[in-house]
Amino acid sequence: MWPDIENPPGEVQLSTELTHTAPQVQLSDGNRVVTNAKGYRMTKATHGVTSGTWYYEVTLLNDQGAVRLGWSQISGDLQGPCGMDHYSYSFRNQPATRFHNSCGHSYGQSYHQGDVLGVLISLPSLTEEQYWDLRRRRFVLHRDQRYTAFDYTPKLPADGHMPVVPHGNIAYFLNGECLGTAYDKLYLGKYYPAISCYMGAQVRVNFGPDFHCPPPTTWQGESVNAMSTCPAENYIQEESDRPLDEPPR
Repeated sequence: MWPDIENPPGEVQLSTELTHTAPQVQLSDGNRVVTNAKGYRMTKATHGVTSGTWYYEVTLLNDQGAVRLGWSQISGDLQGPCGMDHYSYSFRNQPATRFHNSCGHSYGQSYHQGDVLGVLISLPSLTEEQYWDLRRRRFVLHRDQRYTAFDYTPKLPADGHMPVVPHGNIAYFLNGECLGTAYDKLYLGKYYPAISCYMGAQVRVNFGPDFHCPPPTTWQGESVNAMSTCPAENYIQEESDRPLDEPPR
């Protein structure tokens, strides 16, 4: 597992950092347009979320290749499609298929050039135990100048995977019409908007706040937030000198 990285100050956009985007991915137009010439590779946004309900949209610019749209933790493999491992969840354009941990299931309907896909994630407020779990996954520059993977040993459930957030879910919207819940019982983690393109597919991402197809005002009783409003974090500066076992302020 790779350590989580703080959300930087500034605009939410697709990241050019090698921690977030495969070098084969081509970004243009202010990092809003994505394409990739050959096999699936992934790009993630600069900002991720651990709680709340968040939304972004993607417009398909051509009908070449294939696209997978969704959410990924920082550990989701960049050298493959979103949904390839248990760190990421995605929805492919055609045939319409949702993917998680390389397992595909029919979902929704195919989307094509000109269609707008809304991508929503809903994560409940963290319990104290979940807060500490995620805090221990953070990268703190003060302690380790090199960004390297680390062994992760949370309290594992019986199936041997990461802890599950029972009420977390992901849903998609096609041209403003809800396709229903694609995933629930998500793995605990910090999730970034994630896009994978294959064989020349090209898309444009919009993190808001002005959407072509606005999301519902609420989702399951919670306010829906544009990803553009996702805040920066400053735990590297504020918490790097605090022992891991010290309670949060």
